[in-house]
Amino acid sequence: MQAIDVLTPKKIEELQSVFKELDTDNTGKLEIQLVEKGLRTAGANPTQDEVKDILEDISGSNTISFNTFAYIYFHVTRGHSVQEDLIDSFRALDSNGMGKIKYDVFIKTVDTLHRPLSENEISNLSNKLHVDNGYIDYTEAVKLLTGAWDE
Repeated sequence: MQAIDVLTPKKIEELQSVFKELDTDNTGKLEIQLVEKGLRTAGANPTQDEVKDILEDISGSNTISFNTFAYIYFHVTRGHSVQEDLIDSFRALDSNGMGKIKYDVFIKTVDTLHRPLSENEISNLSNKLHVDNGYIDYTEAVKLLTGAWDE
C-alpha cells in the first residue's frame, strides 16, 4: 500500500498543488532542497531531525517524484493532521473545558510543540486573534497558525 492510497482526496489535491507550485520547471520532480518547504506548506511540521533523516534517506538523488513527496508527507504526519495534534495538546491545558486558554500559555506552548515563533508571527497572531480577558479560543488560534483559517 502506498501513502497515496491512504491520504484523503482533498489532501492529495493539496499536496499536488504544493508540489506543482514548487516544481517551477514543470519536470514532475521536486528538488530535494525544497522538500522541507513543501512539507511545511502542506501543513506538516517535521522536526529538524526528521528533515535530516528524510534528506539522508533520499540522498543520491537531487529530485523526488510526487509519490515520494506524498509518502514523505504521510510518514512525517503519520496520518495525523498537525491541526488535530496541536488542538489535542491545547485541550489538555484547558482545565475548565471551555475551549479557551491564556494567550501567553498558547504562545509558550506553540514555541515548545510547534516551533519558535518570530516576533513578526506573534504580532500577526495578536492582530488577528480575539483575546478576551487574556484568553483565546485555541481551535481558532491553531487554524490561524496553520493557515487553515476559515474566512
